[in-house]
Amino acid sequence: MAKVNKHGLSRDVPETVKRKVRKNSGFGCVICGVAICEYEHVDPEWHDAQSHNPKYMTLLCGSCHAKKTRGLLSKETVKEAMKDPKCRQKGFSFDSLDFGKGNPVVQLGNSTFINPMFLIVIDNVCLLSIIPPVLKGEPYKLHAYFQNDEEGQMLKIVDNIWYSNAENWDVESKGRVLTIRKKKGDIALKLENVPNEKFIVHKINMSYEGYKIYGDRKGLKVVTPSGNELLTMDFGGKVTGKIALNIINEQLSFDKLTFENANIIVKGGAFSNSILKNCNINMS
Repeated sequence: MAKVNKHGLSRDVPETVKRKVRKNSGFGCVICGVAICEYEHVDPEWHDAQSHNPKYMTLLCGSCHAKKTRGLLSKETVKEAMKDPKCRQKGFSFDSLDFGKGNPVVQLGNSTFINPMFLIVIDNVCLLSIIPPVLKGEPYKLHAYFQNDEEGQMLKIVDNIWYSNAENWDVESKGRVLTIRKKKGDIALKLENVPNEKFIVHKINMSYEGYKIYGDRKGLKVVTPSGNELLTMDFGGKVTGKIALNIINEQLSFDKLTFENANIIVKGGAFSNSILKNCNINMS
C-alpha cells in the first residue's frame, strides 16, 4: 500500500485535522453511529486528494468503510450522511466493551479495586458499578456515568455498551483507549478496557452534584461541595470488597473492605469491619 498518493500527500492525517473530522461526524460513523472508525477522504478520495481537508473527510466504521470500498455504499450516500451524521441525530456515538467473565478488576487512578460491585456511590447514586452475571457463562456488566456539572454528561456505560455525548469537545478512540477532552490539552476522562483482565480509568476529572473526583497516575482525590478534600489515595495500593467509595452527606464509609499497601488521607469518614495490610492511614 502506497504511503503517499500521486500528489505526494501522506496517508498520515494531522491531529488537528483528525479532531475536526471527529467533531464534524459526532465522534462516530456518519452512517451507523459506531464509534470505532477510520478517517475517510470522501470527495476527492485519498488517491486524488491534494490536502487533508476536514470539509471533505469523514468517519466510517470498519463495516461501512468496507462497504464503500467494495462499492456496496455509494459516495453520494456518504456525502448525504455527512450533512446529518447518525451520531448527531441520536446525540451520541457508541460501541461495546469486552468486559469478560472473570472476577472484575478496576484501576482508578493508581489504585486497584478487586471484585467491586459498587465502586463510586455518592448519596445513594451509583456512578460506577459492576453487575455479576445472572446465568453461568455470561459476562459481568459494567455500568457507569461520567459527567461534569458544567458540561453535563460526557459518557455513560450501560450493560457494557458505552455512549459518548456528541456535544463533547473531543472524543478520541485509539486502540483500546478512549479519551474525552474538554478543550485542547485538558483531558476529562481517559479509559482503557483490557479484555478479560481489567478496566482502567487512567484519568478522571469530573464533578457530580458539587463533588469533584480527580484521578491519574499520581493518585485519587475526592473533594466535597463545601471544598473539603474528603479522600486522597496517593500511593497506589489495592482495595478488595463490594462497596468501595461510599459517600453520604460528605462523609466516607469504608465497610467490609481490605486495603493493601495504601496511603490514605480521609477528612470525614470511618472504617468499619475492614482489614488494613501495610497501610498508612491519616484520619483528620
